Amino acid sequence: MSALNRREVMLAGLAAGVVAHAGEPSRGLILVHGAWHGGWCWDEVVKGLAQKGHVAIAPTLTGLAERAKELTAQTTLATHVADVVAAAAKFERVVVVGHSYAGLVISQAVDALGKKLERLIYLDAFLPAPGQSGFDLMKKAYGDHWREKAAGGLSVPPMLSAKAMGVLDAKLAKAVDARLTPHPLATFEAKVQFDEAAWKAVPKTYLRCAKYSGFGPTAARAKTLGLDVVELDTGHDAMLAAPEALVAAIDRAVRG
Repeated sequence: MSALNRREVMLAGLAAGVVAHAGEPSRGLILVHGAWHGGWCWDEVVKGLAQKGHVAIAPTLTGLAERAKELTAQTTLATHVADVVAAAAKFERVVVVGHSYAGLVISQAVDALGKKLERLIYLDAFLPAPGQSGFDLMKKAYGDHWREKAAGGLSVPPMLSAKAMGVLDAKLAKAVDARLTPHPLATFEAKVQFDEAAWKAVPKTYLRCAKYSGFGPTAARAKTLGLDVVELDTGHDAMLAAPEALVAAIDRAVRG
């Protein structure tokens, strides 16, 4: 059995345990990873949420991790939105959590998810306005550097190490670095499109990772937009660096 299949079986078993205890789940938590990662980065969070009675799934976005070979010139932000919508189809109601880059994805997913969307949780994530791209939300020098690294290709190699993203345990950081894969460039070029009125109507939480400065200004903007902003005493990759604290924060947000 491959590592991927073992992971899928383990997570399916966790979800099945919750279903057996609570009946057919009407609500699911969709955990969406950021750039260079895959669904694997949420494994400890999925387990922790299951222990609190939640059914959570963490799809890997097209073109990344075990799906890296699926990358094509047609892999765009809309592709990743479709991945999230497909995962959400398993449930009547969903809470969607987006880490970092995935703030773009979950924002655009609002229109497609419609009334089944209960809450958005941004985890140290981009918070776009309609018509903005990921590169629009970066300093120009950063965006230019990323494009240079892509060298006209389809994807951007990992631009941050696990340690830089807050994974301070040396053994874990080495394992994480080994699993990071290039990210589809077109997803950062695309302009995020969503109905702003519909987005405003959805309850939202912003989880700021206080030990990573990059999204500090975004968290401040989230406050001005009326989001419930919660600080976590961790680095950017909270799902890896502080999964227990993240599980508790997500659980509180879901329960209101």
